[in-house]
Amino acid sequence: MSHRRLWFPAVGSLLALVLVLAAGCGKGPVGGKPAVDAQKAPIKLGVIYSASGASAHVGAQQKATVEMVVQEVNAQGGVDGHLLQPVFENDDSNTEKAVSAAKKLVYSDKVIALLGVDTSSGIAAVQKVTEAEKVPFISIVGSSPKLTTKGQEWYFRNATSSDFQTKSLVKYAMQKLGLKRFAVLYDAARAQDQARGFTRDLKEAGLEPVIQEKFQTGDTNFNAQLLKIKAQDPDALMVLGMITEGAAAARQARDMGIKARLLGVVALAYDDYIKLAGGDAEGTIAPSTFKVDNPLPAVQAFVKKYRAKTNENPDHAAAQTDDAINILLGAFKSAGLSLAESQVVEDRAKVRDALLKVKDYQGVAGSISYGTKDHEGYEDPMLVEVKGGKWVVVRQSGE
Repeated sequence: MSHRRLWFPAVGSLLALVLVLAAGCGKGPVGGKPAVDAQKAPIKLGVIYSASGASAHVGAQQKATVEMVVQEVNAQGGVDGHLLQPVFENDDSNTEKAVSAAKKLVYSDKVIALLGVDTSSGIAAVQKVTEAEKVPFISIVGSSPKLTTKGQEWYFRNATSSDFQTKSLVKYAMQKLGLKRFAVLYDAARAQDQARGFTRDLKEAGLEPVIQEKFQTGDTNFNAQLLKIKAQDPDALMVLGMITEGAAAARQARDMGIKARLLGVVALAYDDYIKLAGGDAEGTIAPSTFKVDNPLPAVQAFVKKYRAKTNENPDHAAAQTDDAINILLGAFKSAGLSLAESQVVEDRAKVRDALLKVKDYQGVAGSISYGTKDHEGYEDPMLVEVKGGKWVVVRQSGE
């Protein structure tokens, strides 16, 4: 299927759709490009990102991608002449700050939709605000299964649930690598659901972890846990945590002589993990939705634009953000928004209804069909492995 085949009929590239339609709005400036109509109300999009803390790498890519797309759309006339206006709020990877940011965006700024929040715990907390106030909310990370299993009606996940991640990882580790003795080291605050899911997948395959050890967010010393793990002689070590803790655990495990294959979920599948862990990252396997060397033209076009803006390579957080904001653009366009402050409740409902119609959307990070039940985005991640100091695809989605 072609890139960005949308959920409404006979439409190709979403961004192209926005640009073409915007071309008829207002009077274009010199050069023939359409202009945003200053008399039209802006479309406010709330964006919660992390500028510091454990999810700062995600926040940086999220913010850069939103700025990149918004600049391009507004330069071409916005959405039917309406300026796309992101309202950024930083939560510093902190759940309480994320909730405060959401309340400001929803109650004070009166945004039409919300994008972001870079931790599963923060997403779950913000859901209480968006579900109560009926605000469309798309996250670009967040792997906890609970995020879509409690009857959430206004939340949409542009990330892969850990249930999908661990299932594909266990199958590959057992069938392709022949691994049988799995140890688990997990963040007690952020990764309990992922640890349960991984254990469940092992049991379904006839195995159980030989040992499970936990740590606290922000820990830098894992010697006590790793000594216990080493005594069990595992052939695989599943590390469920963010990049900083994951890289530290990888270094200390290798220093201790643990030779087990390192596994992780998508939270580790960033270039920063390799930078922090160095050679000790070699051989780590994790799920992901995106690779910069994917030869698809749409992916390479996105990579080129992102590099031009940041002088860095995008990771899956940037790609998933690009998909999310472009899906929102399509929803804004098809919803027929009033954008009058007195109609914000109705406009939010229109956007949600448009999101429910998303089917077989072909983005740079995969195919998305939100549906009407679980609102999941990517359900079949590829697997990547650190080889020669970079992430390399070892299993494609659908294989």
